[in-house]
Amino acid sequence: MPIVAADVAEVVYYTDDSASPLTILKPAAFAPSQLLVLVISQNATAGLSDLTGPGDWTDEGNYDNLTGNSSGRVWSHVYSAGDPSSWDFGYNAGADVAASLYRIAGNDTTPVVSSAANTINLTNGVFDSPTITPASVNDLLIRTLSLTCGGVAFSETDPTNMVDRGQVQVLDLYMAIATASQQLTDGSAVGVGQWTGITPGNSAGGAFSIVIKSSGFLDPDPPPNPPPPIVPPHMLRELVEARQQPTRGDQGTPVVRQRLSGGASNANVTLTTSATTLVDDILVVFHANNFYAASQLPTQLT
Repeated sequence: MPIVAADVAEVVYYTDDSASPLTILKPAAFAPSQLLVLVISQNATAGLSDLTGPGDWTDEGNYDNLTGNSSGRVWSHVYSAGDPSSWDFGYNAGADVAASLYRIAGNDTTPVVSSAANTINLTNGVFDSPTITPASVNDLLIRTLSLTCGGVAFSETDPTNMVDRGQVQVLDLYMAIATASQQLTDGSAVGVGQWTGITPGNSAGGAFSIVIKSSGFLDPDPPPNPPPPIVPPHMLRELVEARQQPTRGDQGTPVVRQRLSGGASNANVTLTTSATTLVDDILVVFHANNFYAASQLPTQLT
């Protein structure tokens, strides 16, 4: 039976330009035991001090690329019945900001979110999200790439073996973010995830690797097949044992032998099988117009 694994149920992207704070809306489908994860990045010289969040969100990690004028944070929030309809996240008043919001289902009821980050100063259009170790088997891995673009259109190719979750770029083309996810299959450390074909190829930013612990609950057992009916011996009308045998000189003739039990019967039985196929002995019980294979009968009847 499969473990109920954490998975991305929804992704919503946000951008903003010099209009702090960035307002994040609560997803309409956000439900009890689910988790929200927000990755937010800005192009600003101020660093992390301006990237602030609400008190009911948890800071899960950051990158701070001062030389590249870019910084970012990872935030998480567990569903609460008293959640507001939106939350405000602060950033530098003069910056562009790009963010990705993930609604996670199947996460552990006491969420475990871990992140690792690399800063980016590209020279060849290639960069790695860092290695990271999950908390358990079947955890969810999310990788993100945030880039200051200097007015150039953003593009990239996701790391291998990952599901593309999209990307967004600020309207003036000065900040962008791309994301991808992967369902892990064991608890081993995960190596780097390489983003390639990045445009612009000589810019700066940061990359996250984030793992979210799965619930570990097992799917419920499927409903069992109903037991075969028990047929009392005195109600048995007829037992028929039949075998198809090939014969010489023709295409084979069905051979039928009858045994009577629990009362006489003159029922006619017709067997249709391939004329040249040898079939093992078959035991069938006819009762109340129903057919029961021998394997379905209780031991006391066989």
